[in-house]
Amino acid sequence: MDIKDKEQKRYFYFKNGDVVSQLQRVSSQNSVPDGGPDSFISDLLHHDDVGNVFVAAFDEQKKYLIERNYVAKTYTTRGMCSKISTILSMLVDIFKFKPQRILCGRQGYALAICLLVGSLLNCRVVFSAHNRLDNQVRGCIGRLRQKIDIWMIRKCYSVICHGPYLADQLRE
Repeated sequence: MDIKDKEQKRYFYFKNGDVVSQLQRVSSQNSVPDGGPDSFISDLLHHDDVGNVFVAAFDEQKKYLIERNYVAKTYTTRGMCSKISTILSMLVDIFKFKPQRILCGRQGYALAICLLVGSLLNCRVVFSAHNRLDNQVRGCIGRLRQKIDIWMIRKCYSVICHGPYLADQLRE
């Protein structure tokens, strides 16, 4: 089978950072950088089986960008009303986009939303571990949240670990 004969898929990718600015930088490049913060997203956008991409993140203010084959959107999470609005908006946005693959680089309710939508749309969810899993463990609530995060990570189709210390921590 020739590479050009492969079906291109729709990807939803939830990550950290200002995804709108990052995708504006990446879209102006014709090649994939060898390293740095833009290399992973650039590689994803230039991969042969990637058709359309919706990249989202939490940020201080709402931003939105549509360009070529991708959408970038940031959601705010200030205050309880904003969090509820963000959860509902994310659910609607992901369902409208109808991804065939979901990549999530955050724990907590971002991962919960990705898993929920992934199960309803019957698409694979991959967790991308960038940070230690025990950074926010404080008190009973912190330990409960960590247990829920670990349970959700186990529900993912697979896990990408950005470094051997994360792989060791996930195995534990």
